[in-house]
Amino acid sequence: MHRLSKLVGGAAGLAALSGVLVACGNEPTTLSGTAGTPSAAAKVEPSDGSVLVRYELTGTAVSIDGSYAEPSDGKEKMVELSSIPLPWRKSFTLPAKQFFVAGLVAQGPNLESTVSCKIMKDSEIVAQQTGTTVDCRAEIS
Repeated sequence: MHRLSKLVGGAAGLAALSGVLVACGNEPTTLSGTAGTPSAAAKVEPSDGSVLVRYELTGTAVSIDGSYAEPSDGKEKMVELSSIPLPWRKSFTLPAKQFFVAGLVAQGPNLESTVSCKIMKDSEIVAQQTGTTVDCRAEIS
């Protein structure tokens, strides 16, 4: 758990929820009642114990700059995003019982633009945030 604590500035940035630790920015995120209705494609859950992780960015911004974490040889690798049009989606499958810190950071081109980020584990929303700059993270195991 200390790896995520360092990413979000200590224990104050963490909130525990059914085996998933969630942090958006430096404030804990309460997830009660946020299990929205994802698209039919996102509802498909792997039957072999693996986990489907999905990132989504939407908003009023025409494009965003940012980064996201993806698995690479059992570790997290940051991938840069530059002038990416919205909406944007990325998904990948983690092997069963693999620890992963999902992270998604984005910013629109100006203060009038809003960006919404969402991180999903299978069909469950585990982190979401809206603002001119968003920073969502979730520890998935």
